Amino acid sequence: MNNKSIKLADLIFLTICGILLLIPCCKIDFSKKIYGGKTYLKDFPSLYKKNNFNFNIGQDFDAWLGSRFFTKNELKKIYNMFSCSMNINYCINGYKVFDKKNSVIYQKTFWGYQKDNRAEIANSIQELNNWCKKRNIKLYILIIPSRANFIKYNTPNKKLKFSEDSAEKIVKYAKTHTDANIIFPYDELKTANRKSLVYFKTDHHWTQTGAYIGYRALMEEIKKDFPEIFILNENNLTTSKNKLVKGLFDRKYDGGSMLKYSGFPEFYEKKLLTEDYLYYTTPLKSNLKITNQSDLPYFNSETDYIFRYNGENKRRAILIGDSFTSNLSVFLPYSFREVVSLLDNYRRFNFKEYEKIITVYEPDIIIVNMRTAWIDIFNNF
Repeated sequence: MNNKSIKLADLIFLTICGILLLIPCCKIDFSKKIYGGKTYLKDFPSLYKKNNFNFNIGQDFDAWLGSRFFTKNELKKIYNMFSCSMNINYCINGYKVFDKKNSVIYQKTFWGYQKDNRAEIANSIQELNNWCKKRNIKLYILIIPSRANFIKYNTPNKKLKFSEDSAEKIVKYAKTHTDANIIFPYDELKTANRKSLVYFKTDHHWTQTGAYIGYRALMEEIKKDFPEIFILNENNLTTSKNKLVKGLFDRKYDGGSMLKYSGFPEFYEKKLLTEDYLYYTTPLKSNLKITNQSDLPYFNSETDYIFRYNGENKRRAILIGDSFTSNLSVFLPYSFREVVSLLDNYRRFNFKEYEKIITVYEPDIIIVNMRTAWIDIFNNF
């Protein structure tokens, strides 16, 4: 749809709203306190008072209007529905875009790594690896490619074209300029994506298919140092298909949190949730115990977990990562006696916390699991 028709649609909508405004406006109480609040029209803050401008006039008015004009939020929803239905290609809400043709939700400003400070990051990775070596701990870094490499989007704005993820260049640089074990399963994910999507279309996380590919690549690297390590194979797994999305520990099989909080009308759910994603389970789960309670220092019971597997595995690991660790943890615990999973989204690689945890726990292995957009996290070491 061209810009002229979009502007015409907005004009029609505003005309209708202008007429309908007469109904709620006639019901505004100008003298007594409003619904659930204490603001009176006569006490409404003025733009200029006591020789000073009221710079909060916009927020004050919005609060007053929201309490008196009780249909404001409903009108917003109606407008979203109207504008989305008039555009056959896109539905835009704030910084999120719903690409109707490809059934994809993405951000207008894409997460990606812009600065090219590859030498600094490589140096930080090397320092972390040296720190682990001194304590006889093996370090493995699993870096996840950007979703943009696997799900292509048509953008409504020419300025919002995808550029090459410079983080991938940093990964390649770090692999050749450090002796750290860096796993970057780009080719493996690309191959797997031809059969089953390795990233959700309505959520920026990788699917369990993608996580399993990452798990296999990681464990095959670990097995070089620990030949006895157990790796889940397809014979240990059963699969099912579901159109719904699970991205993080506390996200359940609903429309997916990215859809729920995107602001797009709920009636688009069927158009968004069009893909069949693979989900995995294993009979070995009966031997797995999960807890969010621990006496470890800086352990956060709201974001951290401990996985204990009753098997022949002897090794203990600490998993440090962002929200992508959720689907990775569907597989990883079965390769270890115990895994302490620490969510880094809020710590932002505050190494003082990790140093204390690692010193007390004394793991055999440390796994760092980050997507390329957060690879600069190593600058905080």
